[in-house]
Amino acid sequence: MLAFSLGFVTHWAANPMPWGFYDLVAVVPILFGIALQMRALSMLLDMSSLRRQIYERANRIFMAGLILTACGVGLAILLDVFAMSAKGALPGV
Repeated sequence: MLAFSLGFVTHWAANPMPWGFYDLVAVVPILFGIALQMRALSMLLDMSSLRRQIYERANRIFMAGLILTACGVGLAILLDVFAMSAKGALPGV
């Protein structure tokens, strides 16, 4: 999941459409979600994650990161659709 999140950000950054200030609405949750996923991975790779309490905390952090990243990706897609429809690039819109 972390690799997908990082890959999405890389692909989106290489998108030929110009970035606008409104893109921060999607970028912020994606980057914060990625940071949470990385923190959870770091916690889970530590030997102390064998304790149930630490494992459950890392799991909650990972899920929060996953949800934030998914929301950011959804927002990014919506922003791209709105930008394309505003330019008349989408047929029937």
